[in-house]
Amino acid sequence: MTEFATFTRAVSAIYDAAVEPDLWDQALVSIAEAMSASQSALMVLNGGRLVAGIMPLMDPEDLQTYAEIQQHTAKQSSIETPATAALGKVVGIDDPRARENFTKSTEFKEWWTEHDLGIGALFANVSFGGSRLAQIGLYRPQESGFTSDDRTKFAQLCEHVVRASQIQQRFRLGSAKANMSRDFGHAGFITVDEDYTLLGEDGEVAEMLHRIGLVSTSASGVRKISRNDPLCRLIDETRPPKYSGGSCCISTESGESLWVDVIPVRPGDNRKRDLLNFEKPIALLQLSIPNKRIDLRLKGLAVEFGLTPAEEAVAMEIIKGDGRAATARRLSISESTVRSHLTVIFEKLGIHRQSELVRLLAG
Repeated sequence: MTEFATFTRAVSAIYDAAVEPDLWDQALVSIAEAMSASQSALMVLNGGRLVAGIMPLMDPEDLQTYAEIQQHTAKQSSIETPATAALGKVVGIDDPRARENFTKSTEFKEWWTEHDLGIGALFANVSFGGSRLAQIGLYRPQESGFTSDDRTKFAQLCEHVVRASQIQQRFRLGSAKANMSRDFGHAGFITVDEDYTLLGEDGEVAEMLHRIGLVSTSASGVRKISRNDPLCRLIDETRPPKYSGGSCCISTESGESLWVDVIPVRPGDNRKRDLLNFEKPIALLQLSIPNKRIDLRLKGLAVEFGLTPAEEAVAMEIIKGDGRAATARRLSISESTVRSHLTVIFEKLGIHRQSELVRLLAG
């Protein structure tokens, strides 16, 4: 394989790992191959100490031994020097005094030498957060080293690793927001285009929509919103110049229901230059489960207005709409107690009728 081919394969592997973190081992191997290195590593440091890491061309237990050696020895210059470098900047143990001190260290004698790692190793910071620093390392045997051209080439790869790290962080934040939204009664998010086609879909959410009959799948695998007049009308209203959207509650034959908030997606300023993106979303659909949504909203009101557990229970039951007698039976209390609790609930929330309570909780 040519030098160019190994380099481009390494770049591809780096961005594959940005999307799927389990592929960082493979990316590090590709980087080592592209650089004709004997070892490569991705290390997480805290205060200059190794707290986590991947070194795919080495036994994982050996990396653990390295961490243990670090814990029991004085902090060494091997990782102190790159700790102050900017992201993506390639550095080594270049200072003669630093080299001399490091070769006398326990870390070098008991670990680097044993694994035939040359002191000419290269490092680059690729990400940081709080007191933690992520660093990539590249090694050749002790009798070998890296040239200035090698440093330039490694720096080019490190720029891609830094970008991949930033992409990975964005994915992680997006995933965290989606998970948090589910905790607050939301089932997920879906974007659609003007033809009601699902874009960049969350497979789990899409399957749920398919199960309740809201989404159909063509023979080619394209998923679209099935003809649902209220929802399709709201999606149509997100088109220019309205950009309005709205909300609706969808009930299915199976008895399931879903609350859908339709939010317009306005085109960005760089749309004309986005030549390779054929997916043009016009609406974001935020999906939530009404019962869970009501329960969470009631808990929030209970905290804000000081509802007692008994009052909270009455409020949850009374909005089912079958009257105070049915609420009393389900809660095993008297109808007069239900009436008393409702009076206090209305006073605390500043409302006067049961219909107002329903609107307050159901949104």
